[in-house]
Amino acid sequence: MWHLIHLEFVELIEIKRDEPVFESGLLMAGNAAPSDIRRQLSHWKGAGNIYQHRRNLNCLAPPLR
Repeated sequence: MWHLIHLEFVELIEIKRDEPVFESGLLMAGNAAPSDIRRQLSHWKGAGNIYQHRRNLNCLAPPLR
């Protein structure tokens, strides 16, 4: 599972590098279950990869921008 999350985070970085702020709904537009997306966001926040500015508004951590 960690390998899948890591690959998806790398994809997120590639997509959002120029615009590091994103809404959680952007990730929920795909085929993944919303609970899986929320779990991944929580994991990425805990790892310090993203910061949550307010509900549903996140940004990449400074070293990843």
